[in-house]
Amino acid sequence: MNAMLPPLAFMFAFFAVLMHLAGWGELLILPLAITALLALLGLAFAHPERPASSRIACLMAVALAASPLAVPWVQGIRLRHLENRRDAVTAPMFKAMDAQVQATKPAILAYHQQNGLFPDVYADKMLGYVDRTGALRQPPAGTADLKPPRDPFLSGNSLMRWAAIRDKGVLLVSAGQDGVPEFPLPGVMMDGPPAEPLSAIATLGVDPRWKTYDPTNGAISLGDAVYFAGPISYEEAMKPLFSAWDAAHSSSAWRPTLLKHSADIDSDPQSARDAAGAEVLLSKSEWLAALALASRARGLRDPYQAQWKDADLRVDRTRGLALYQLGAFREAADALIDYVALQPNDALGHFYLGASLFQGGNRDAAMIHLQAAAQISVTDPIKDTAYGIIQQIGRGVAPSFPPAAGVK
Repeated sequence: MNAMLPPLAFMFAFFAVLMHLAGWGELLILPLAITALLALLGLAFAHPERPASSRIACLMAVALAASPLAVPWVQGIRLRHLENRRDAVTAPMFKAMDAQVQATKPAILAYHQQNGLFPDVYADKMLGYVDRTGALRQPPAGTADLKPPRDPFLSGNSLMRWAAIRDKGVLLVSAGQDGVPEFPLPGVMMDGPPAEPLSAIATLGVDPRWKTYDPTNGAISLGDAVYFAGPISYEEAMKPLFSAWDAAHSSSAWRPTLLKHSADIDSDPQSARDAAGAEVLLSKSEWLAALALASRARGLRDPYQAQWKDADLRVDRTRGLALYQLGAFREAADALIDYVALQPNDALGHFYLGASLFQGGNRDAAMIHLQAAAQISVTDPIKDTAYGIIQQIGRGVAPSFPPAAGVK
């Protein structure tokens, strides 16, 4: 029997390793305990003819069974080694990029001081802007030389991505050390002042902090390197959006369902939970948070409409109502057009679509949807408001649309 103790200990040690490789780490304690017990017996009752070899074999079996416990430690050492190697390569690249951005910032601030707005650039081409009347204007003359610095983390002569946040500053974004552009950037806003300038980023449905490179997490962390040029700091400029995302995460935590097969139907989709959470935020007048969460929900909806939950069907209405309250009337109209195409009998959707179109400058289309809101339901109180506004427009009186409560 003494001769069987080392082989038995090794057998259970191999079971421990196999369980670790199979991902059953929570069951590791069982074969490890059995191996340790057999090893103790083997040390106490060694083989009479080969006592030293027997005891060494028992100790080696324990070491083998315990080896999975050392994996995180070994991986940590390997990770630190890779981070140090990567940092040695990227540190000069970041230093050079920092210098280029610092050299570009004075030109951006001078442009703002001279023209009263921040420049918007795509690649190396200056873009137009929407003025306070809602009209698209061409960029001021003599600004063609303003362009982003080169991105050292992309091949060729690729430039850093650029996006202006109206009244706040300019985002300059590098792909970062992983070489993959991830940070969400909006296009030129369709709505001029006083629309909330951060609404354009909120409509992308991605928390920017999740896509930002943080060097304190190690030199091989993912995310983009983000720079900001403006009269205030990046943190101050983005604070309303970050606060909105904090509220969004509290309303609907990020817990996607792990399906066994990609073809399985998700009974509790993230999109529906996000959409329901966005409706709660909307009811609390947290417009930017509702817009951000509803936009994330829209991007996560199942590609097959038949799989949508009720909340999925309403997500564009939530987005449209939030955008309306933020003063982004053209963007609101786009969202609500998608919604009424799905739910053509929603009087409230037609009313706010009409209000958004009218305040966005499309009177004729607005009248169609206001009339629909006045006629769809005889019990919905919005019909009386819609009818009254139709009469005001007909008399040439300024219509008393609900004010954009989220505009400061």
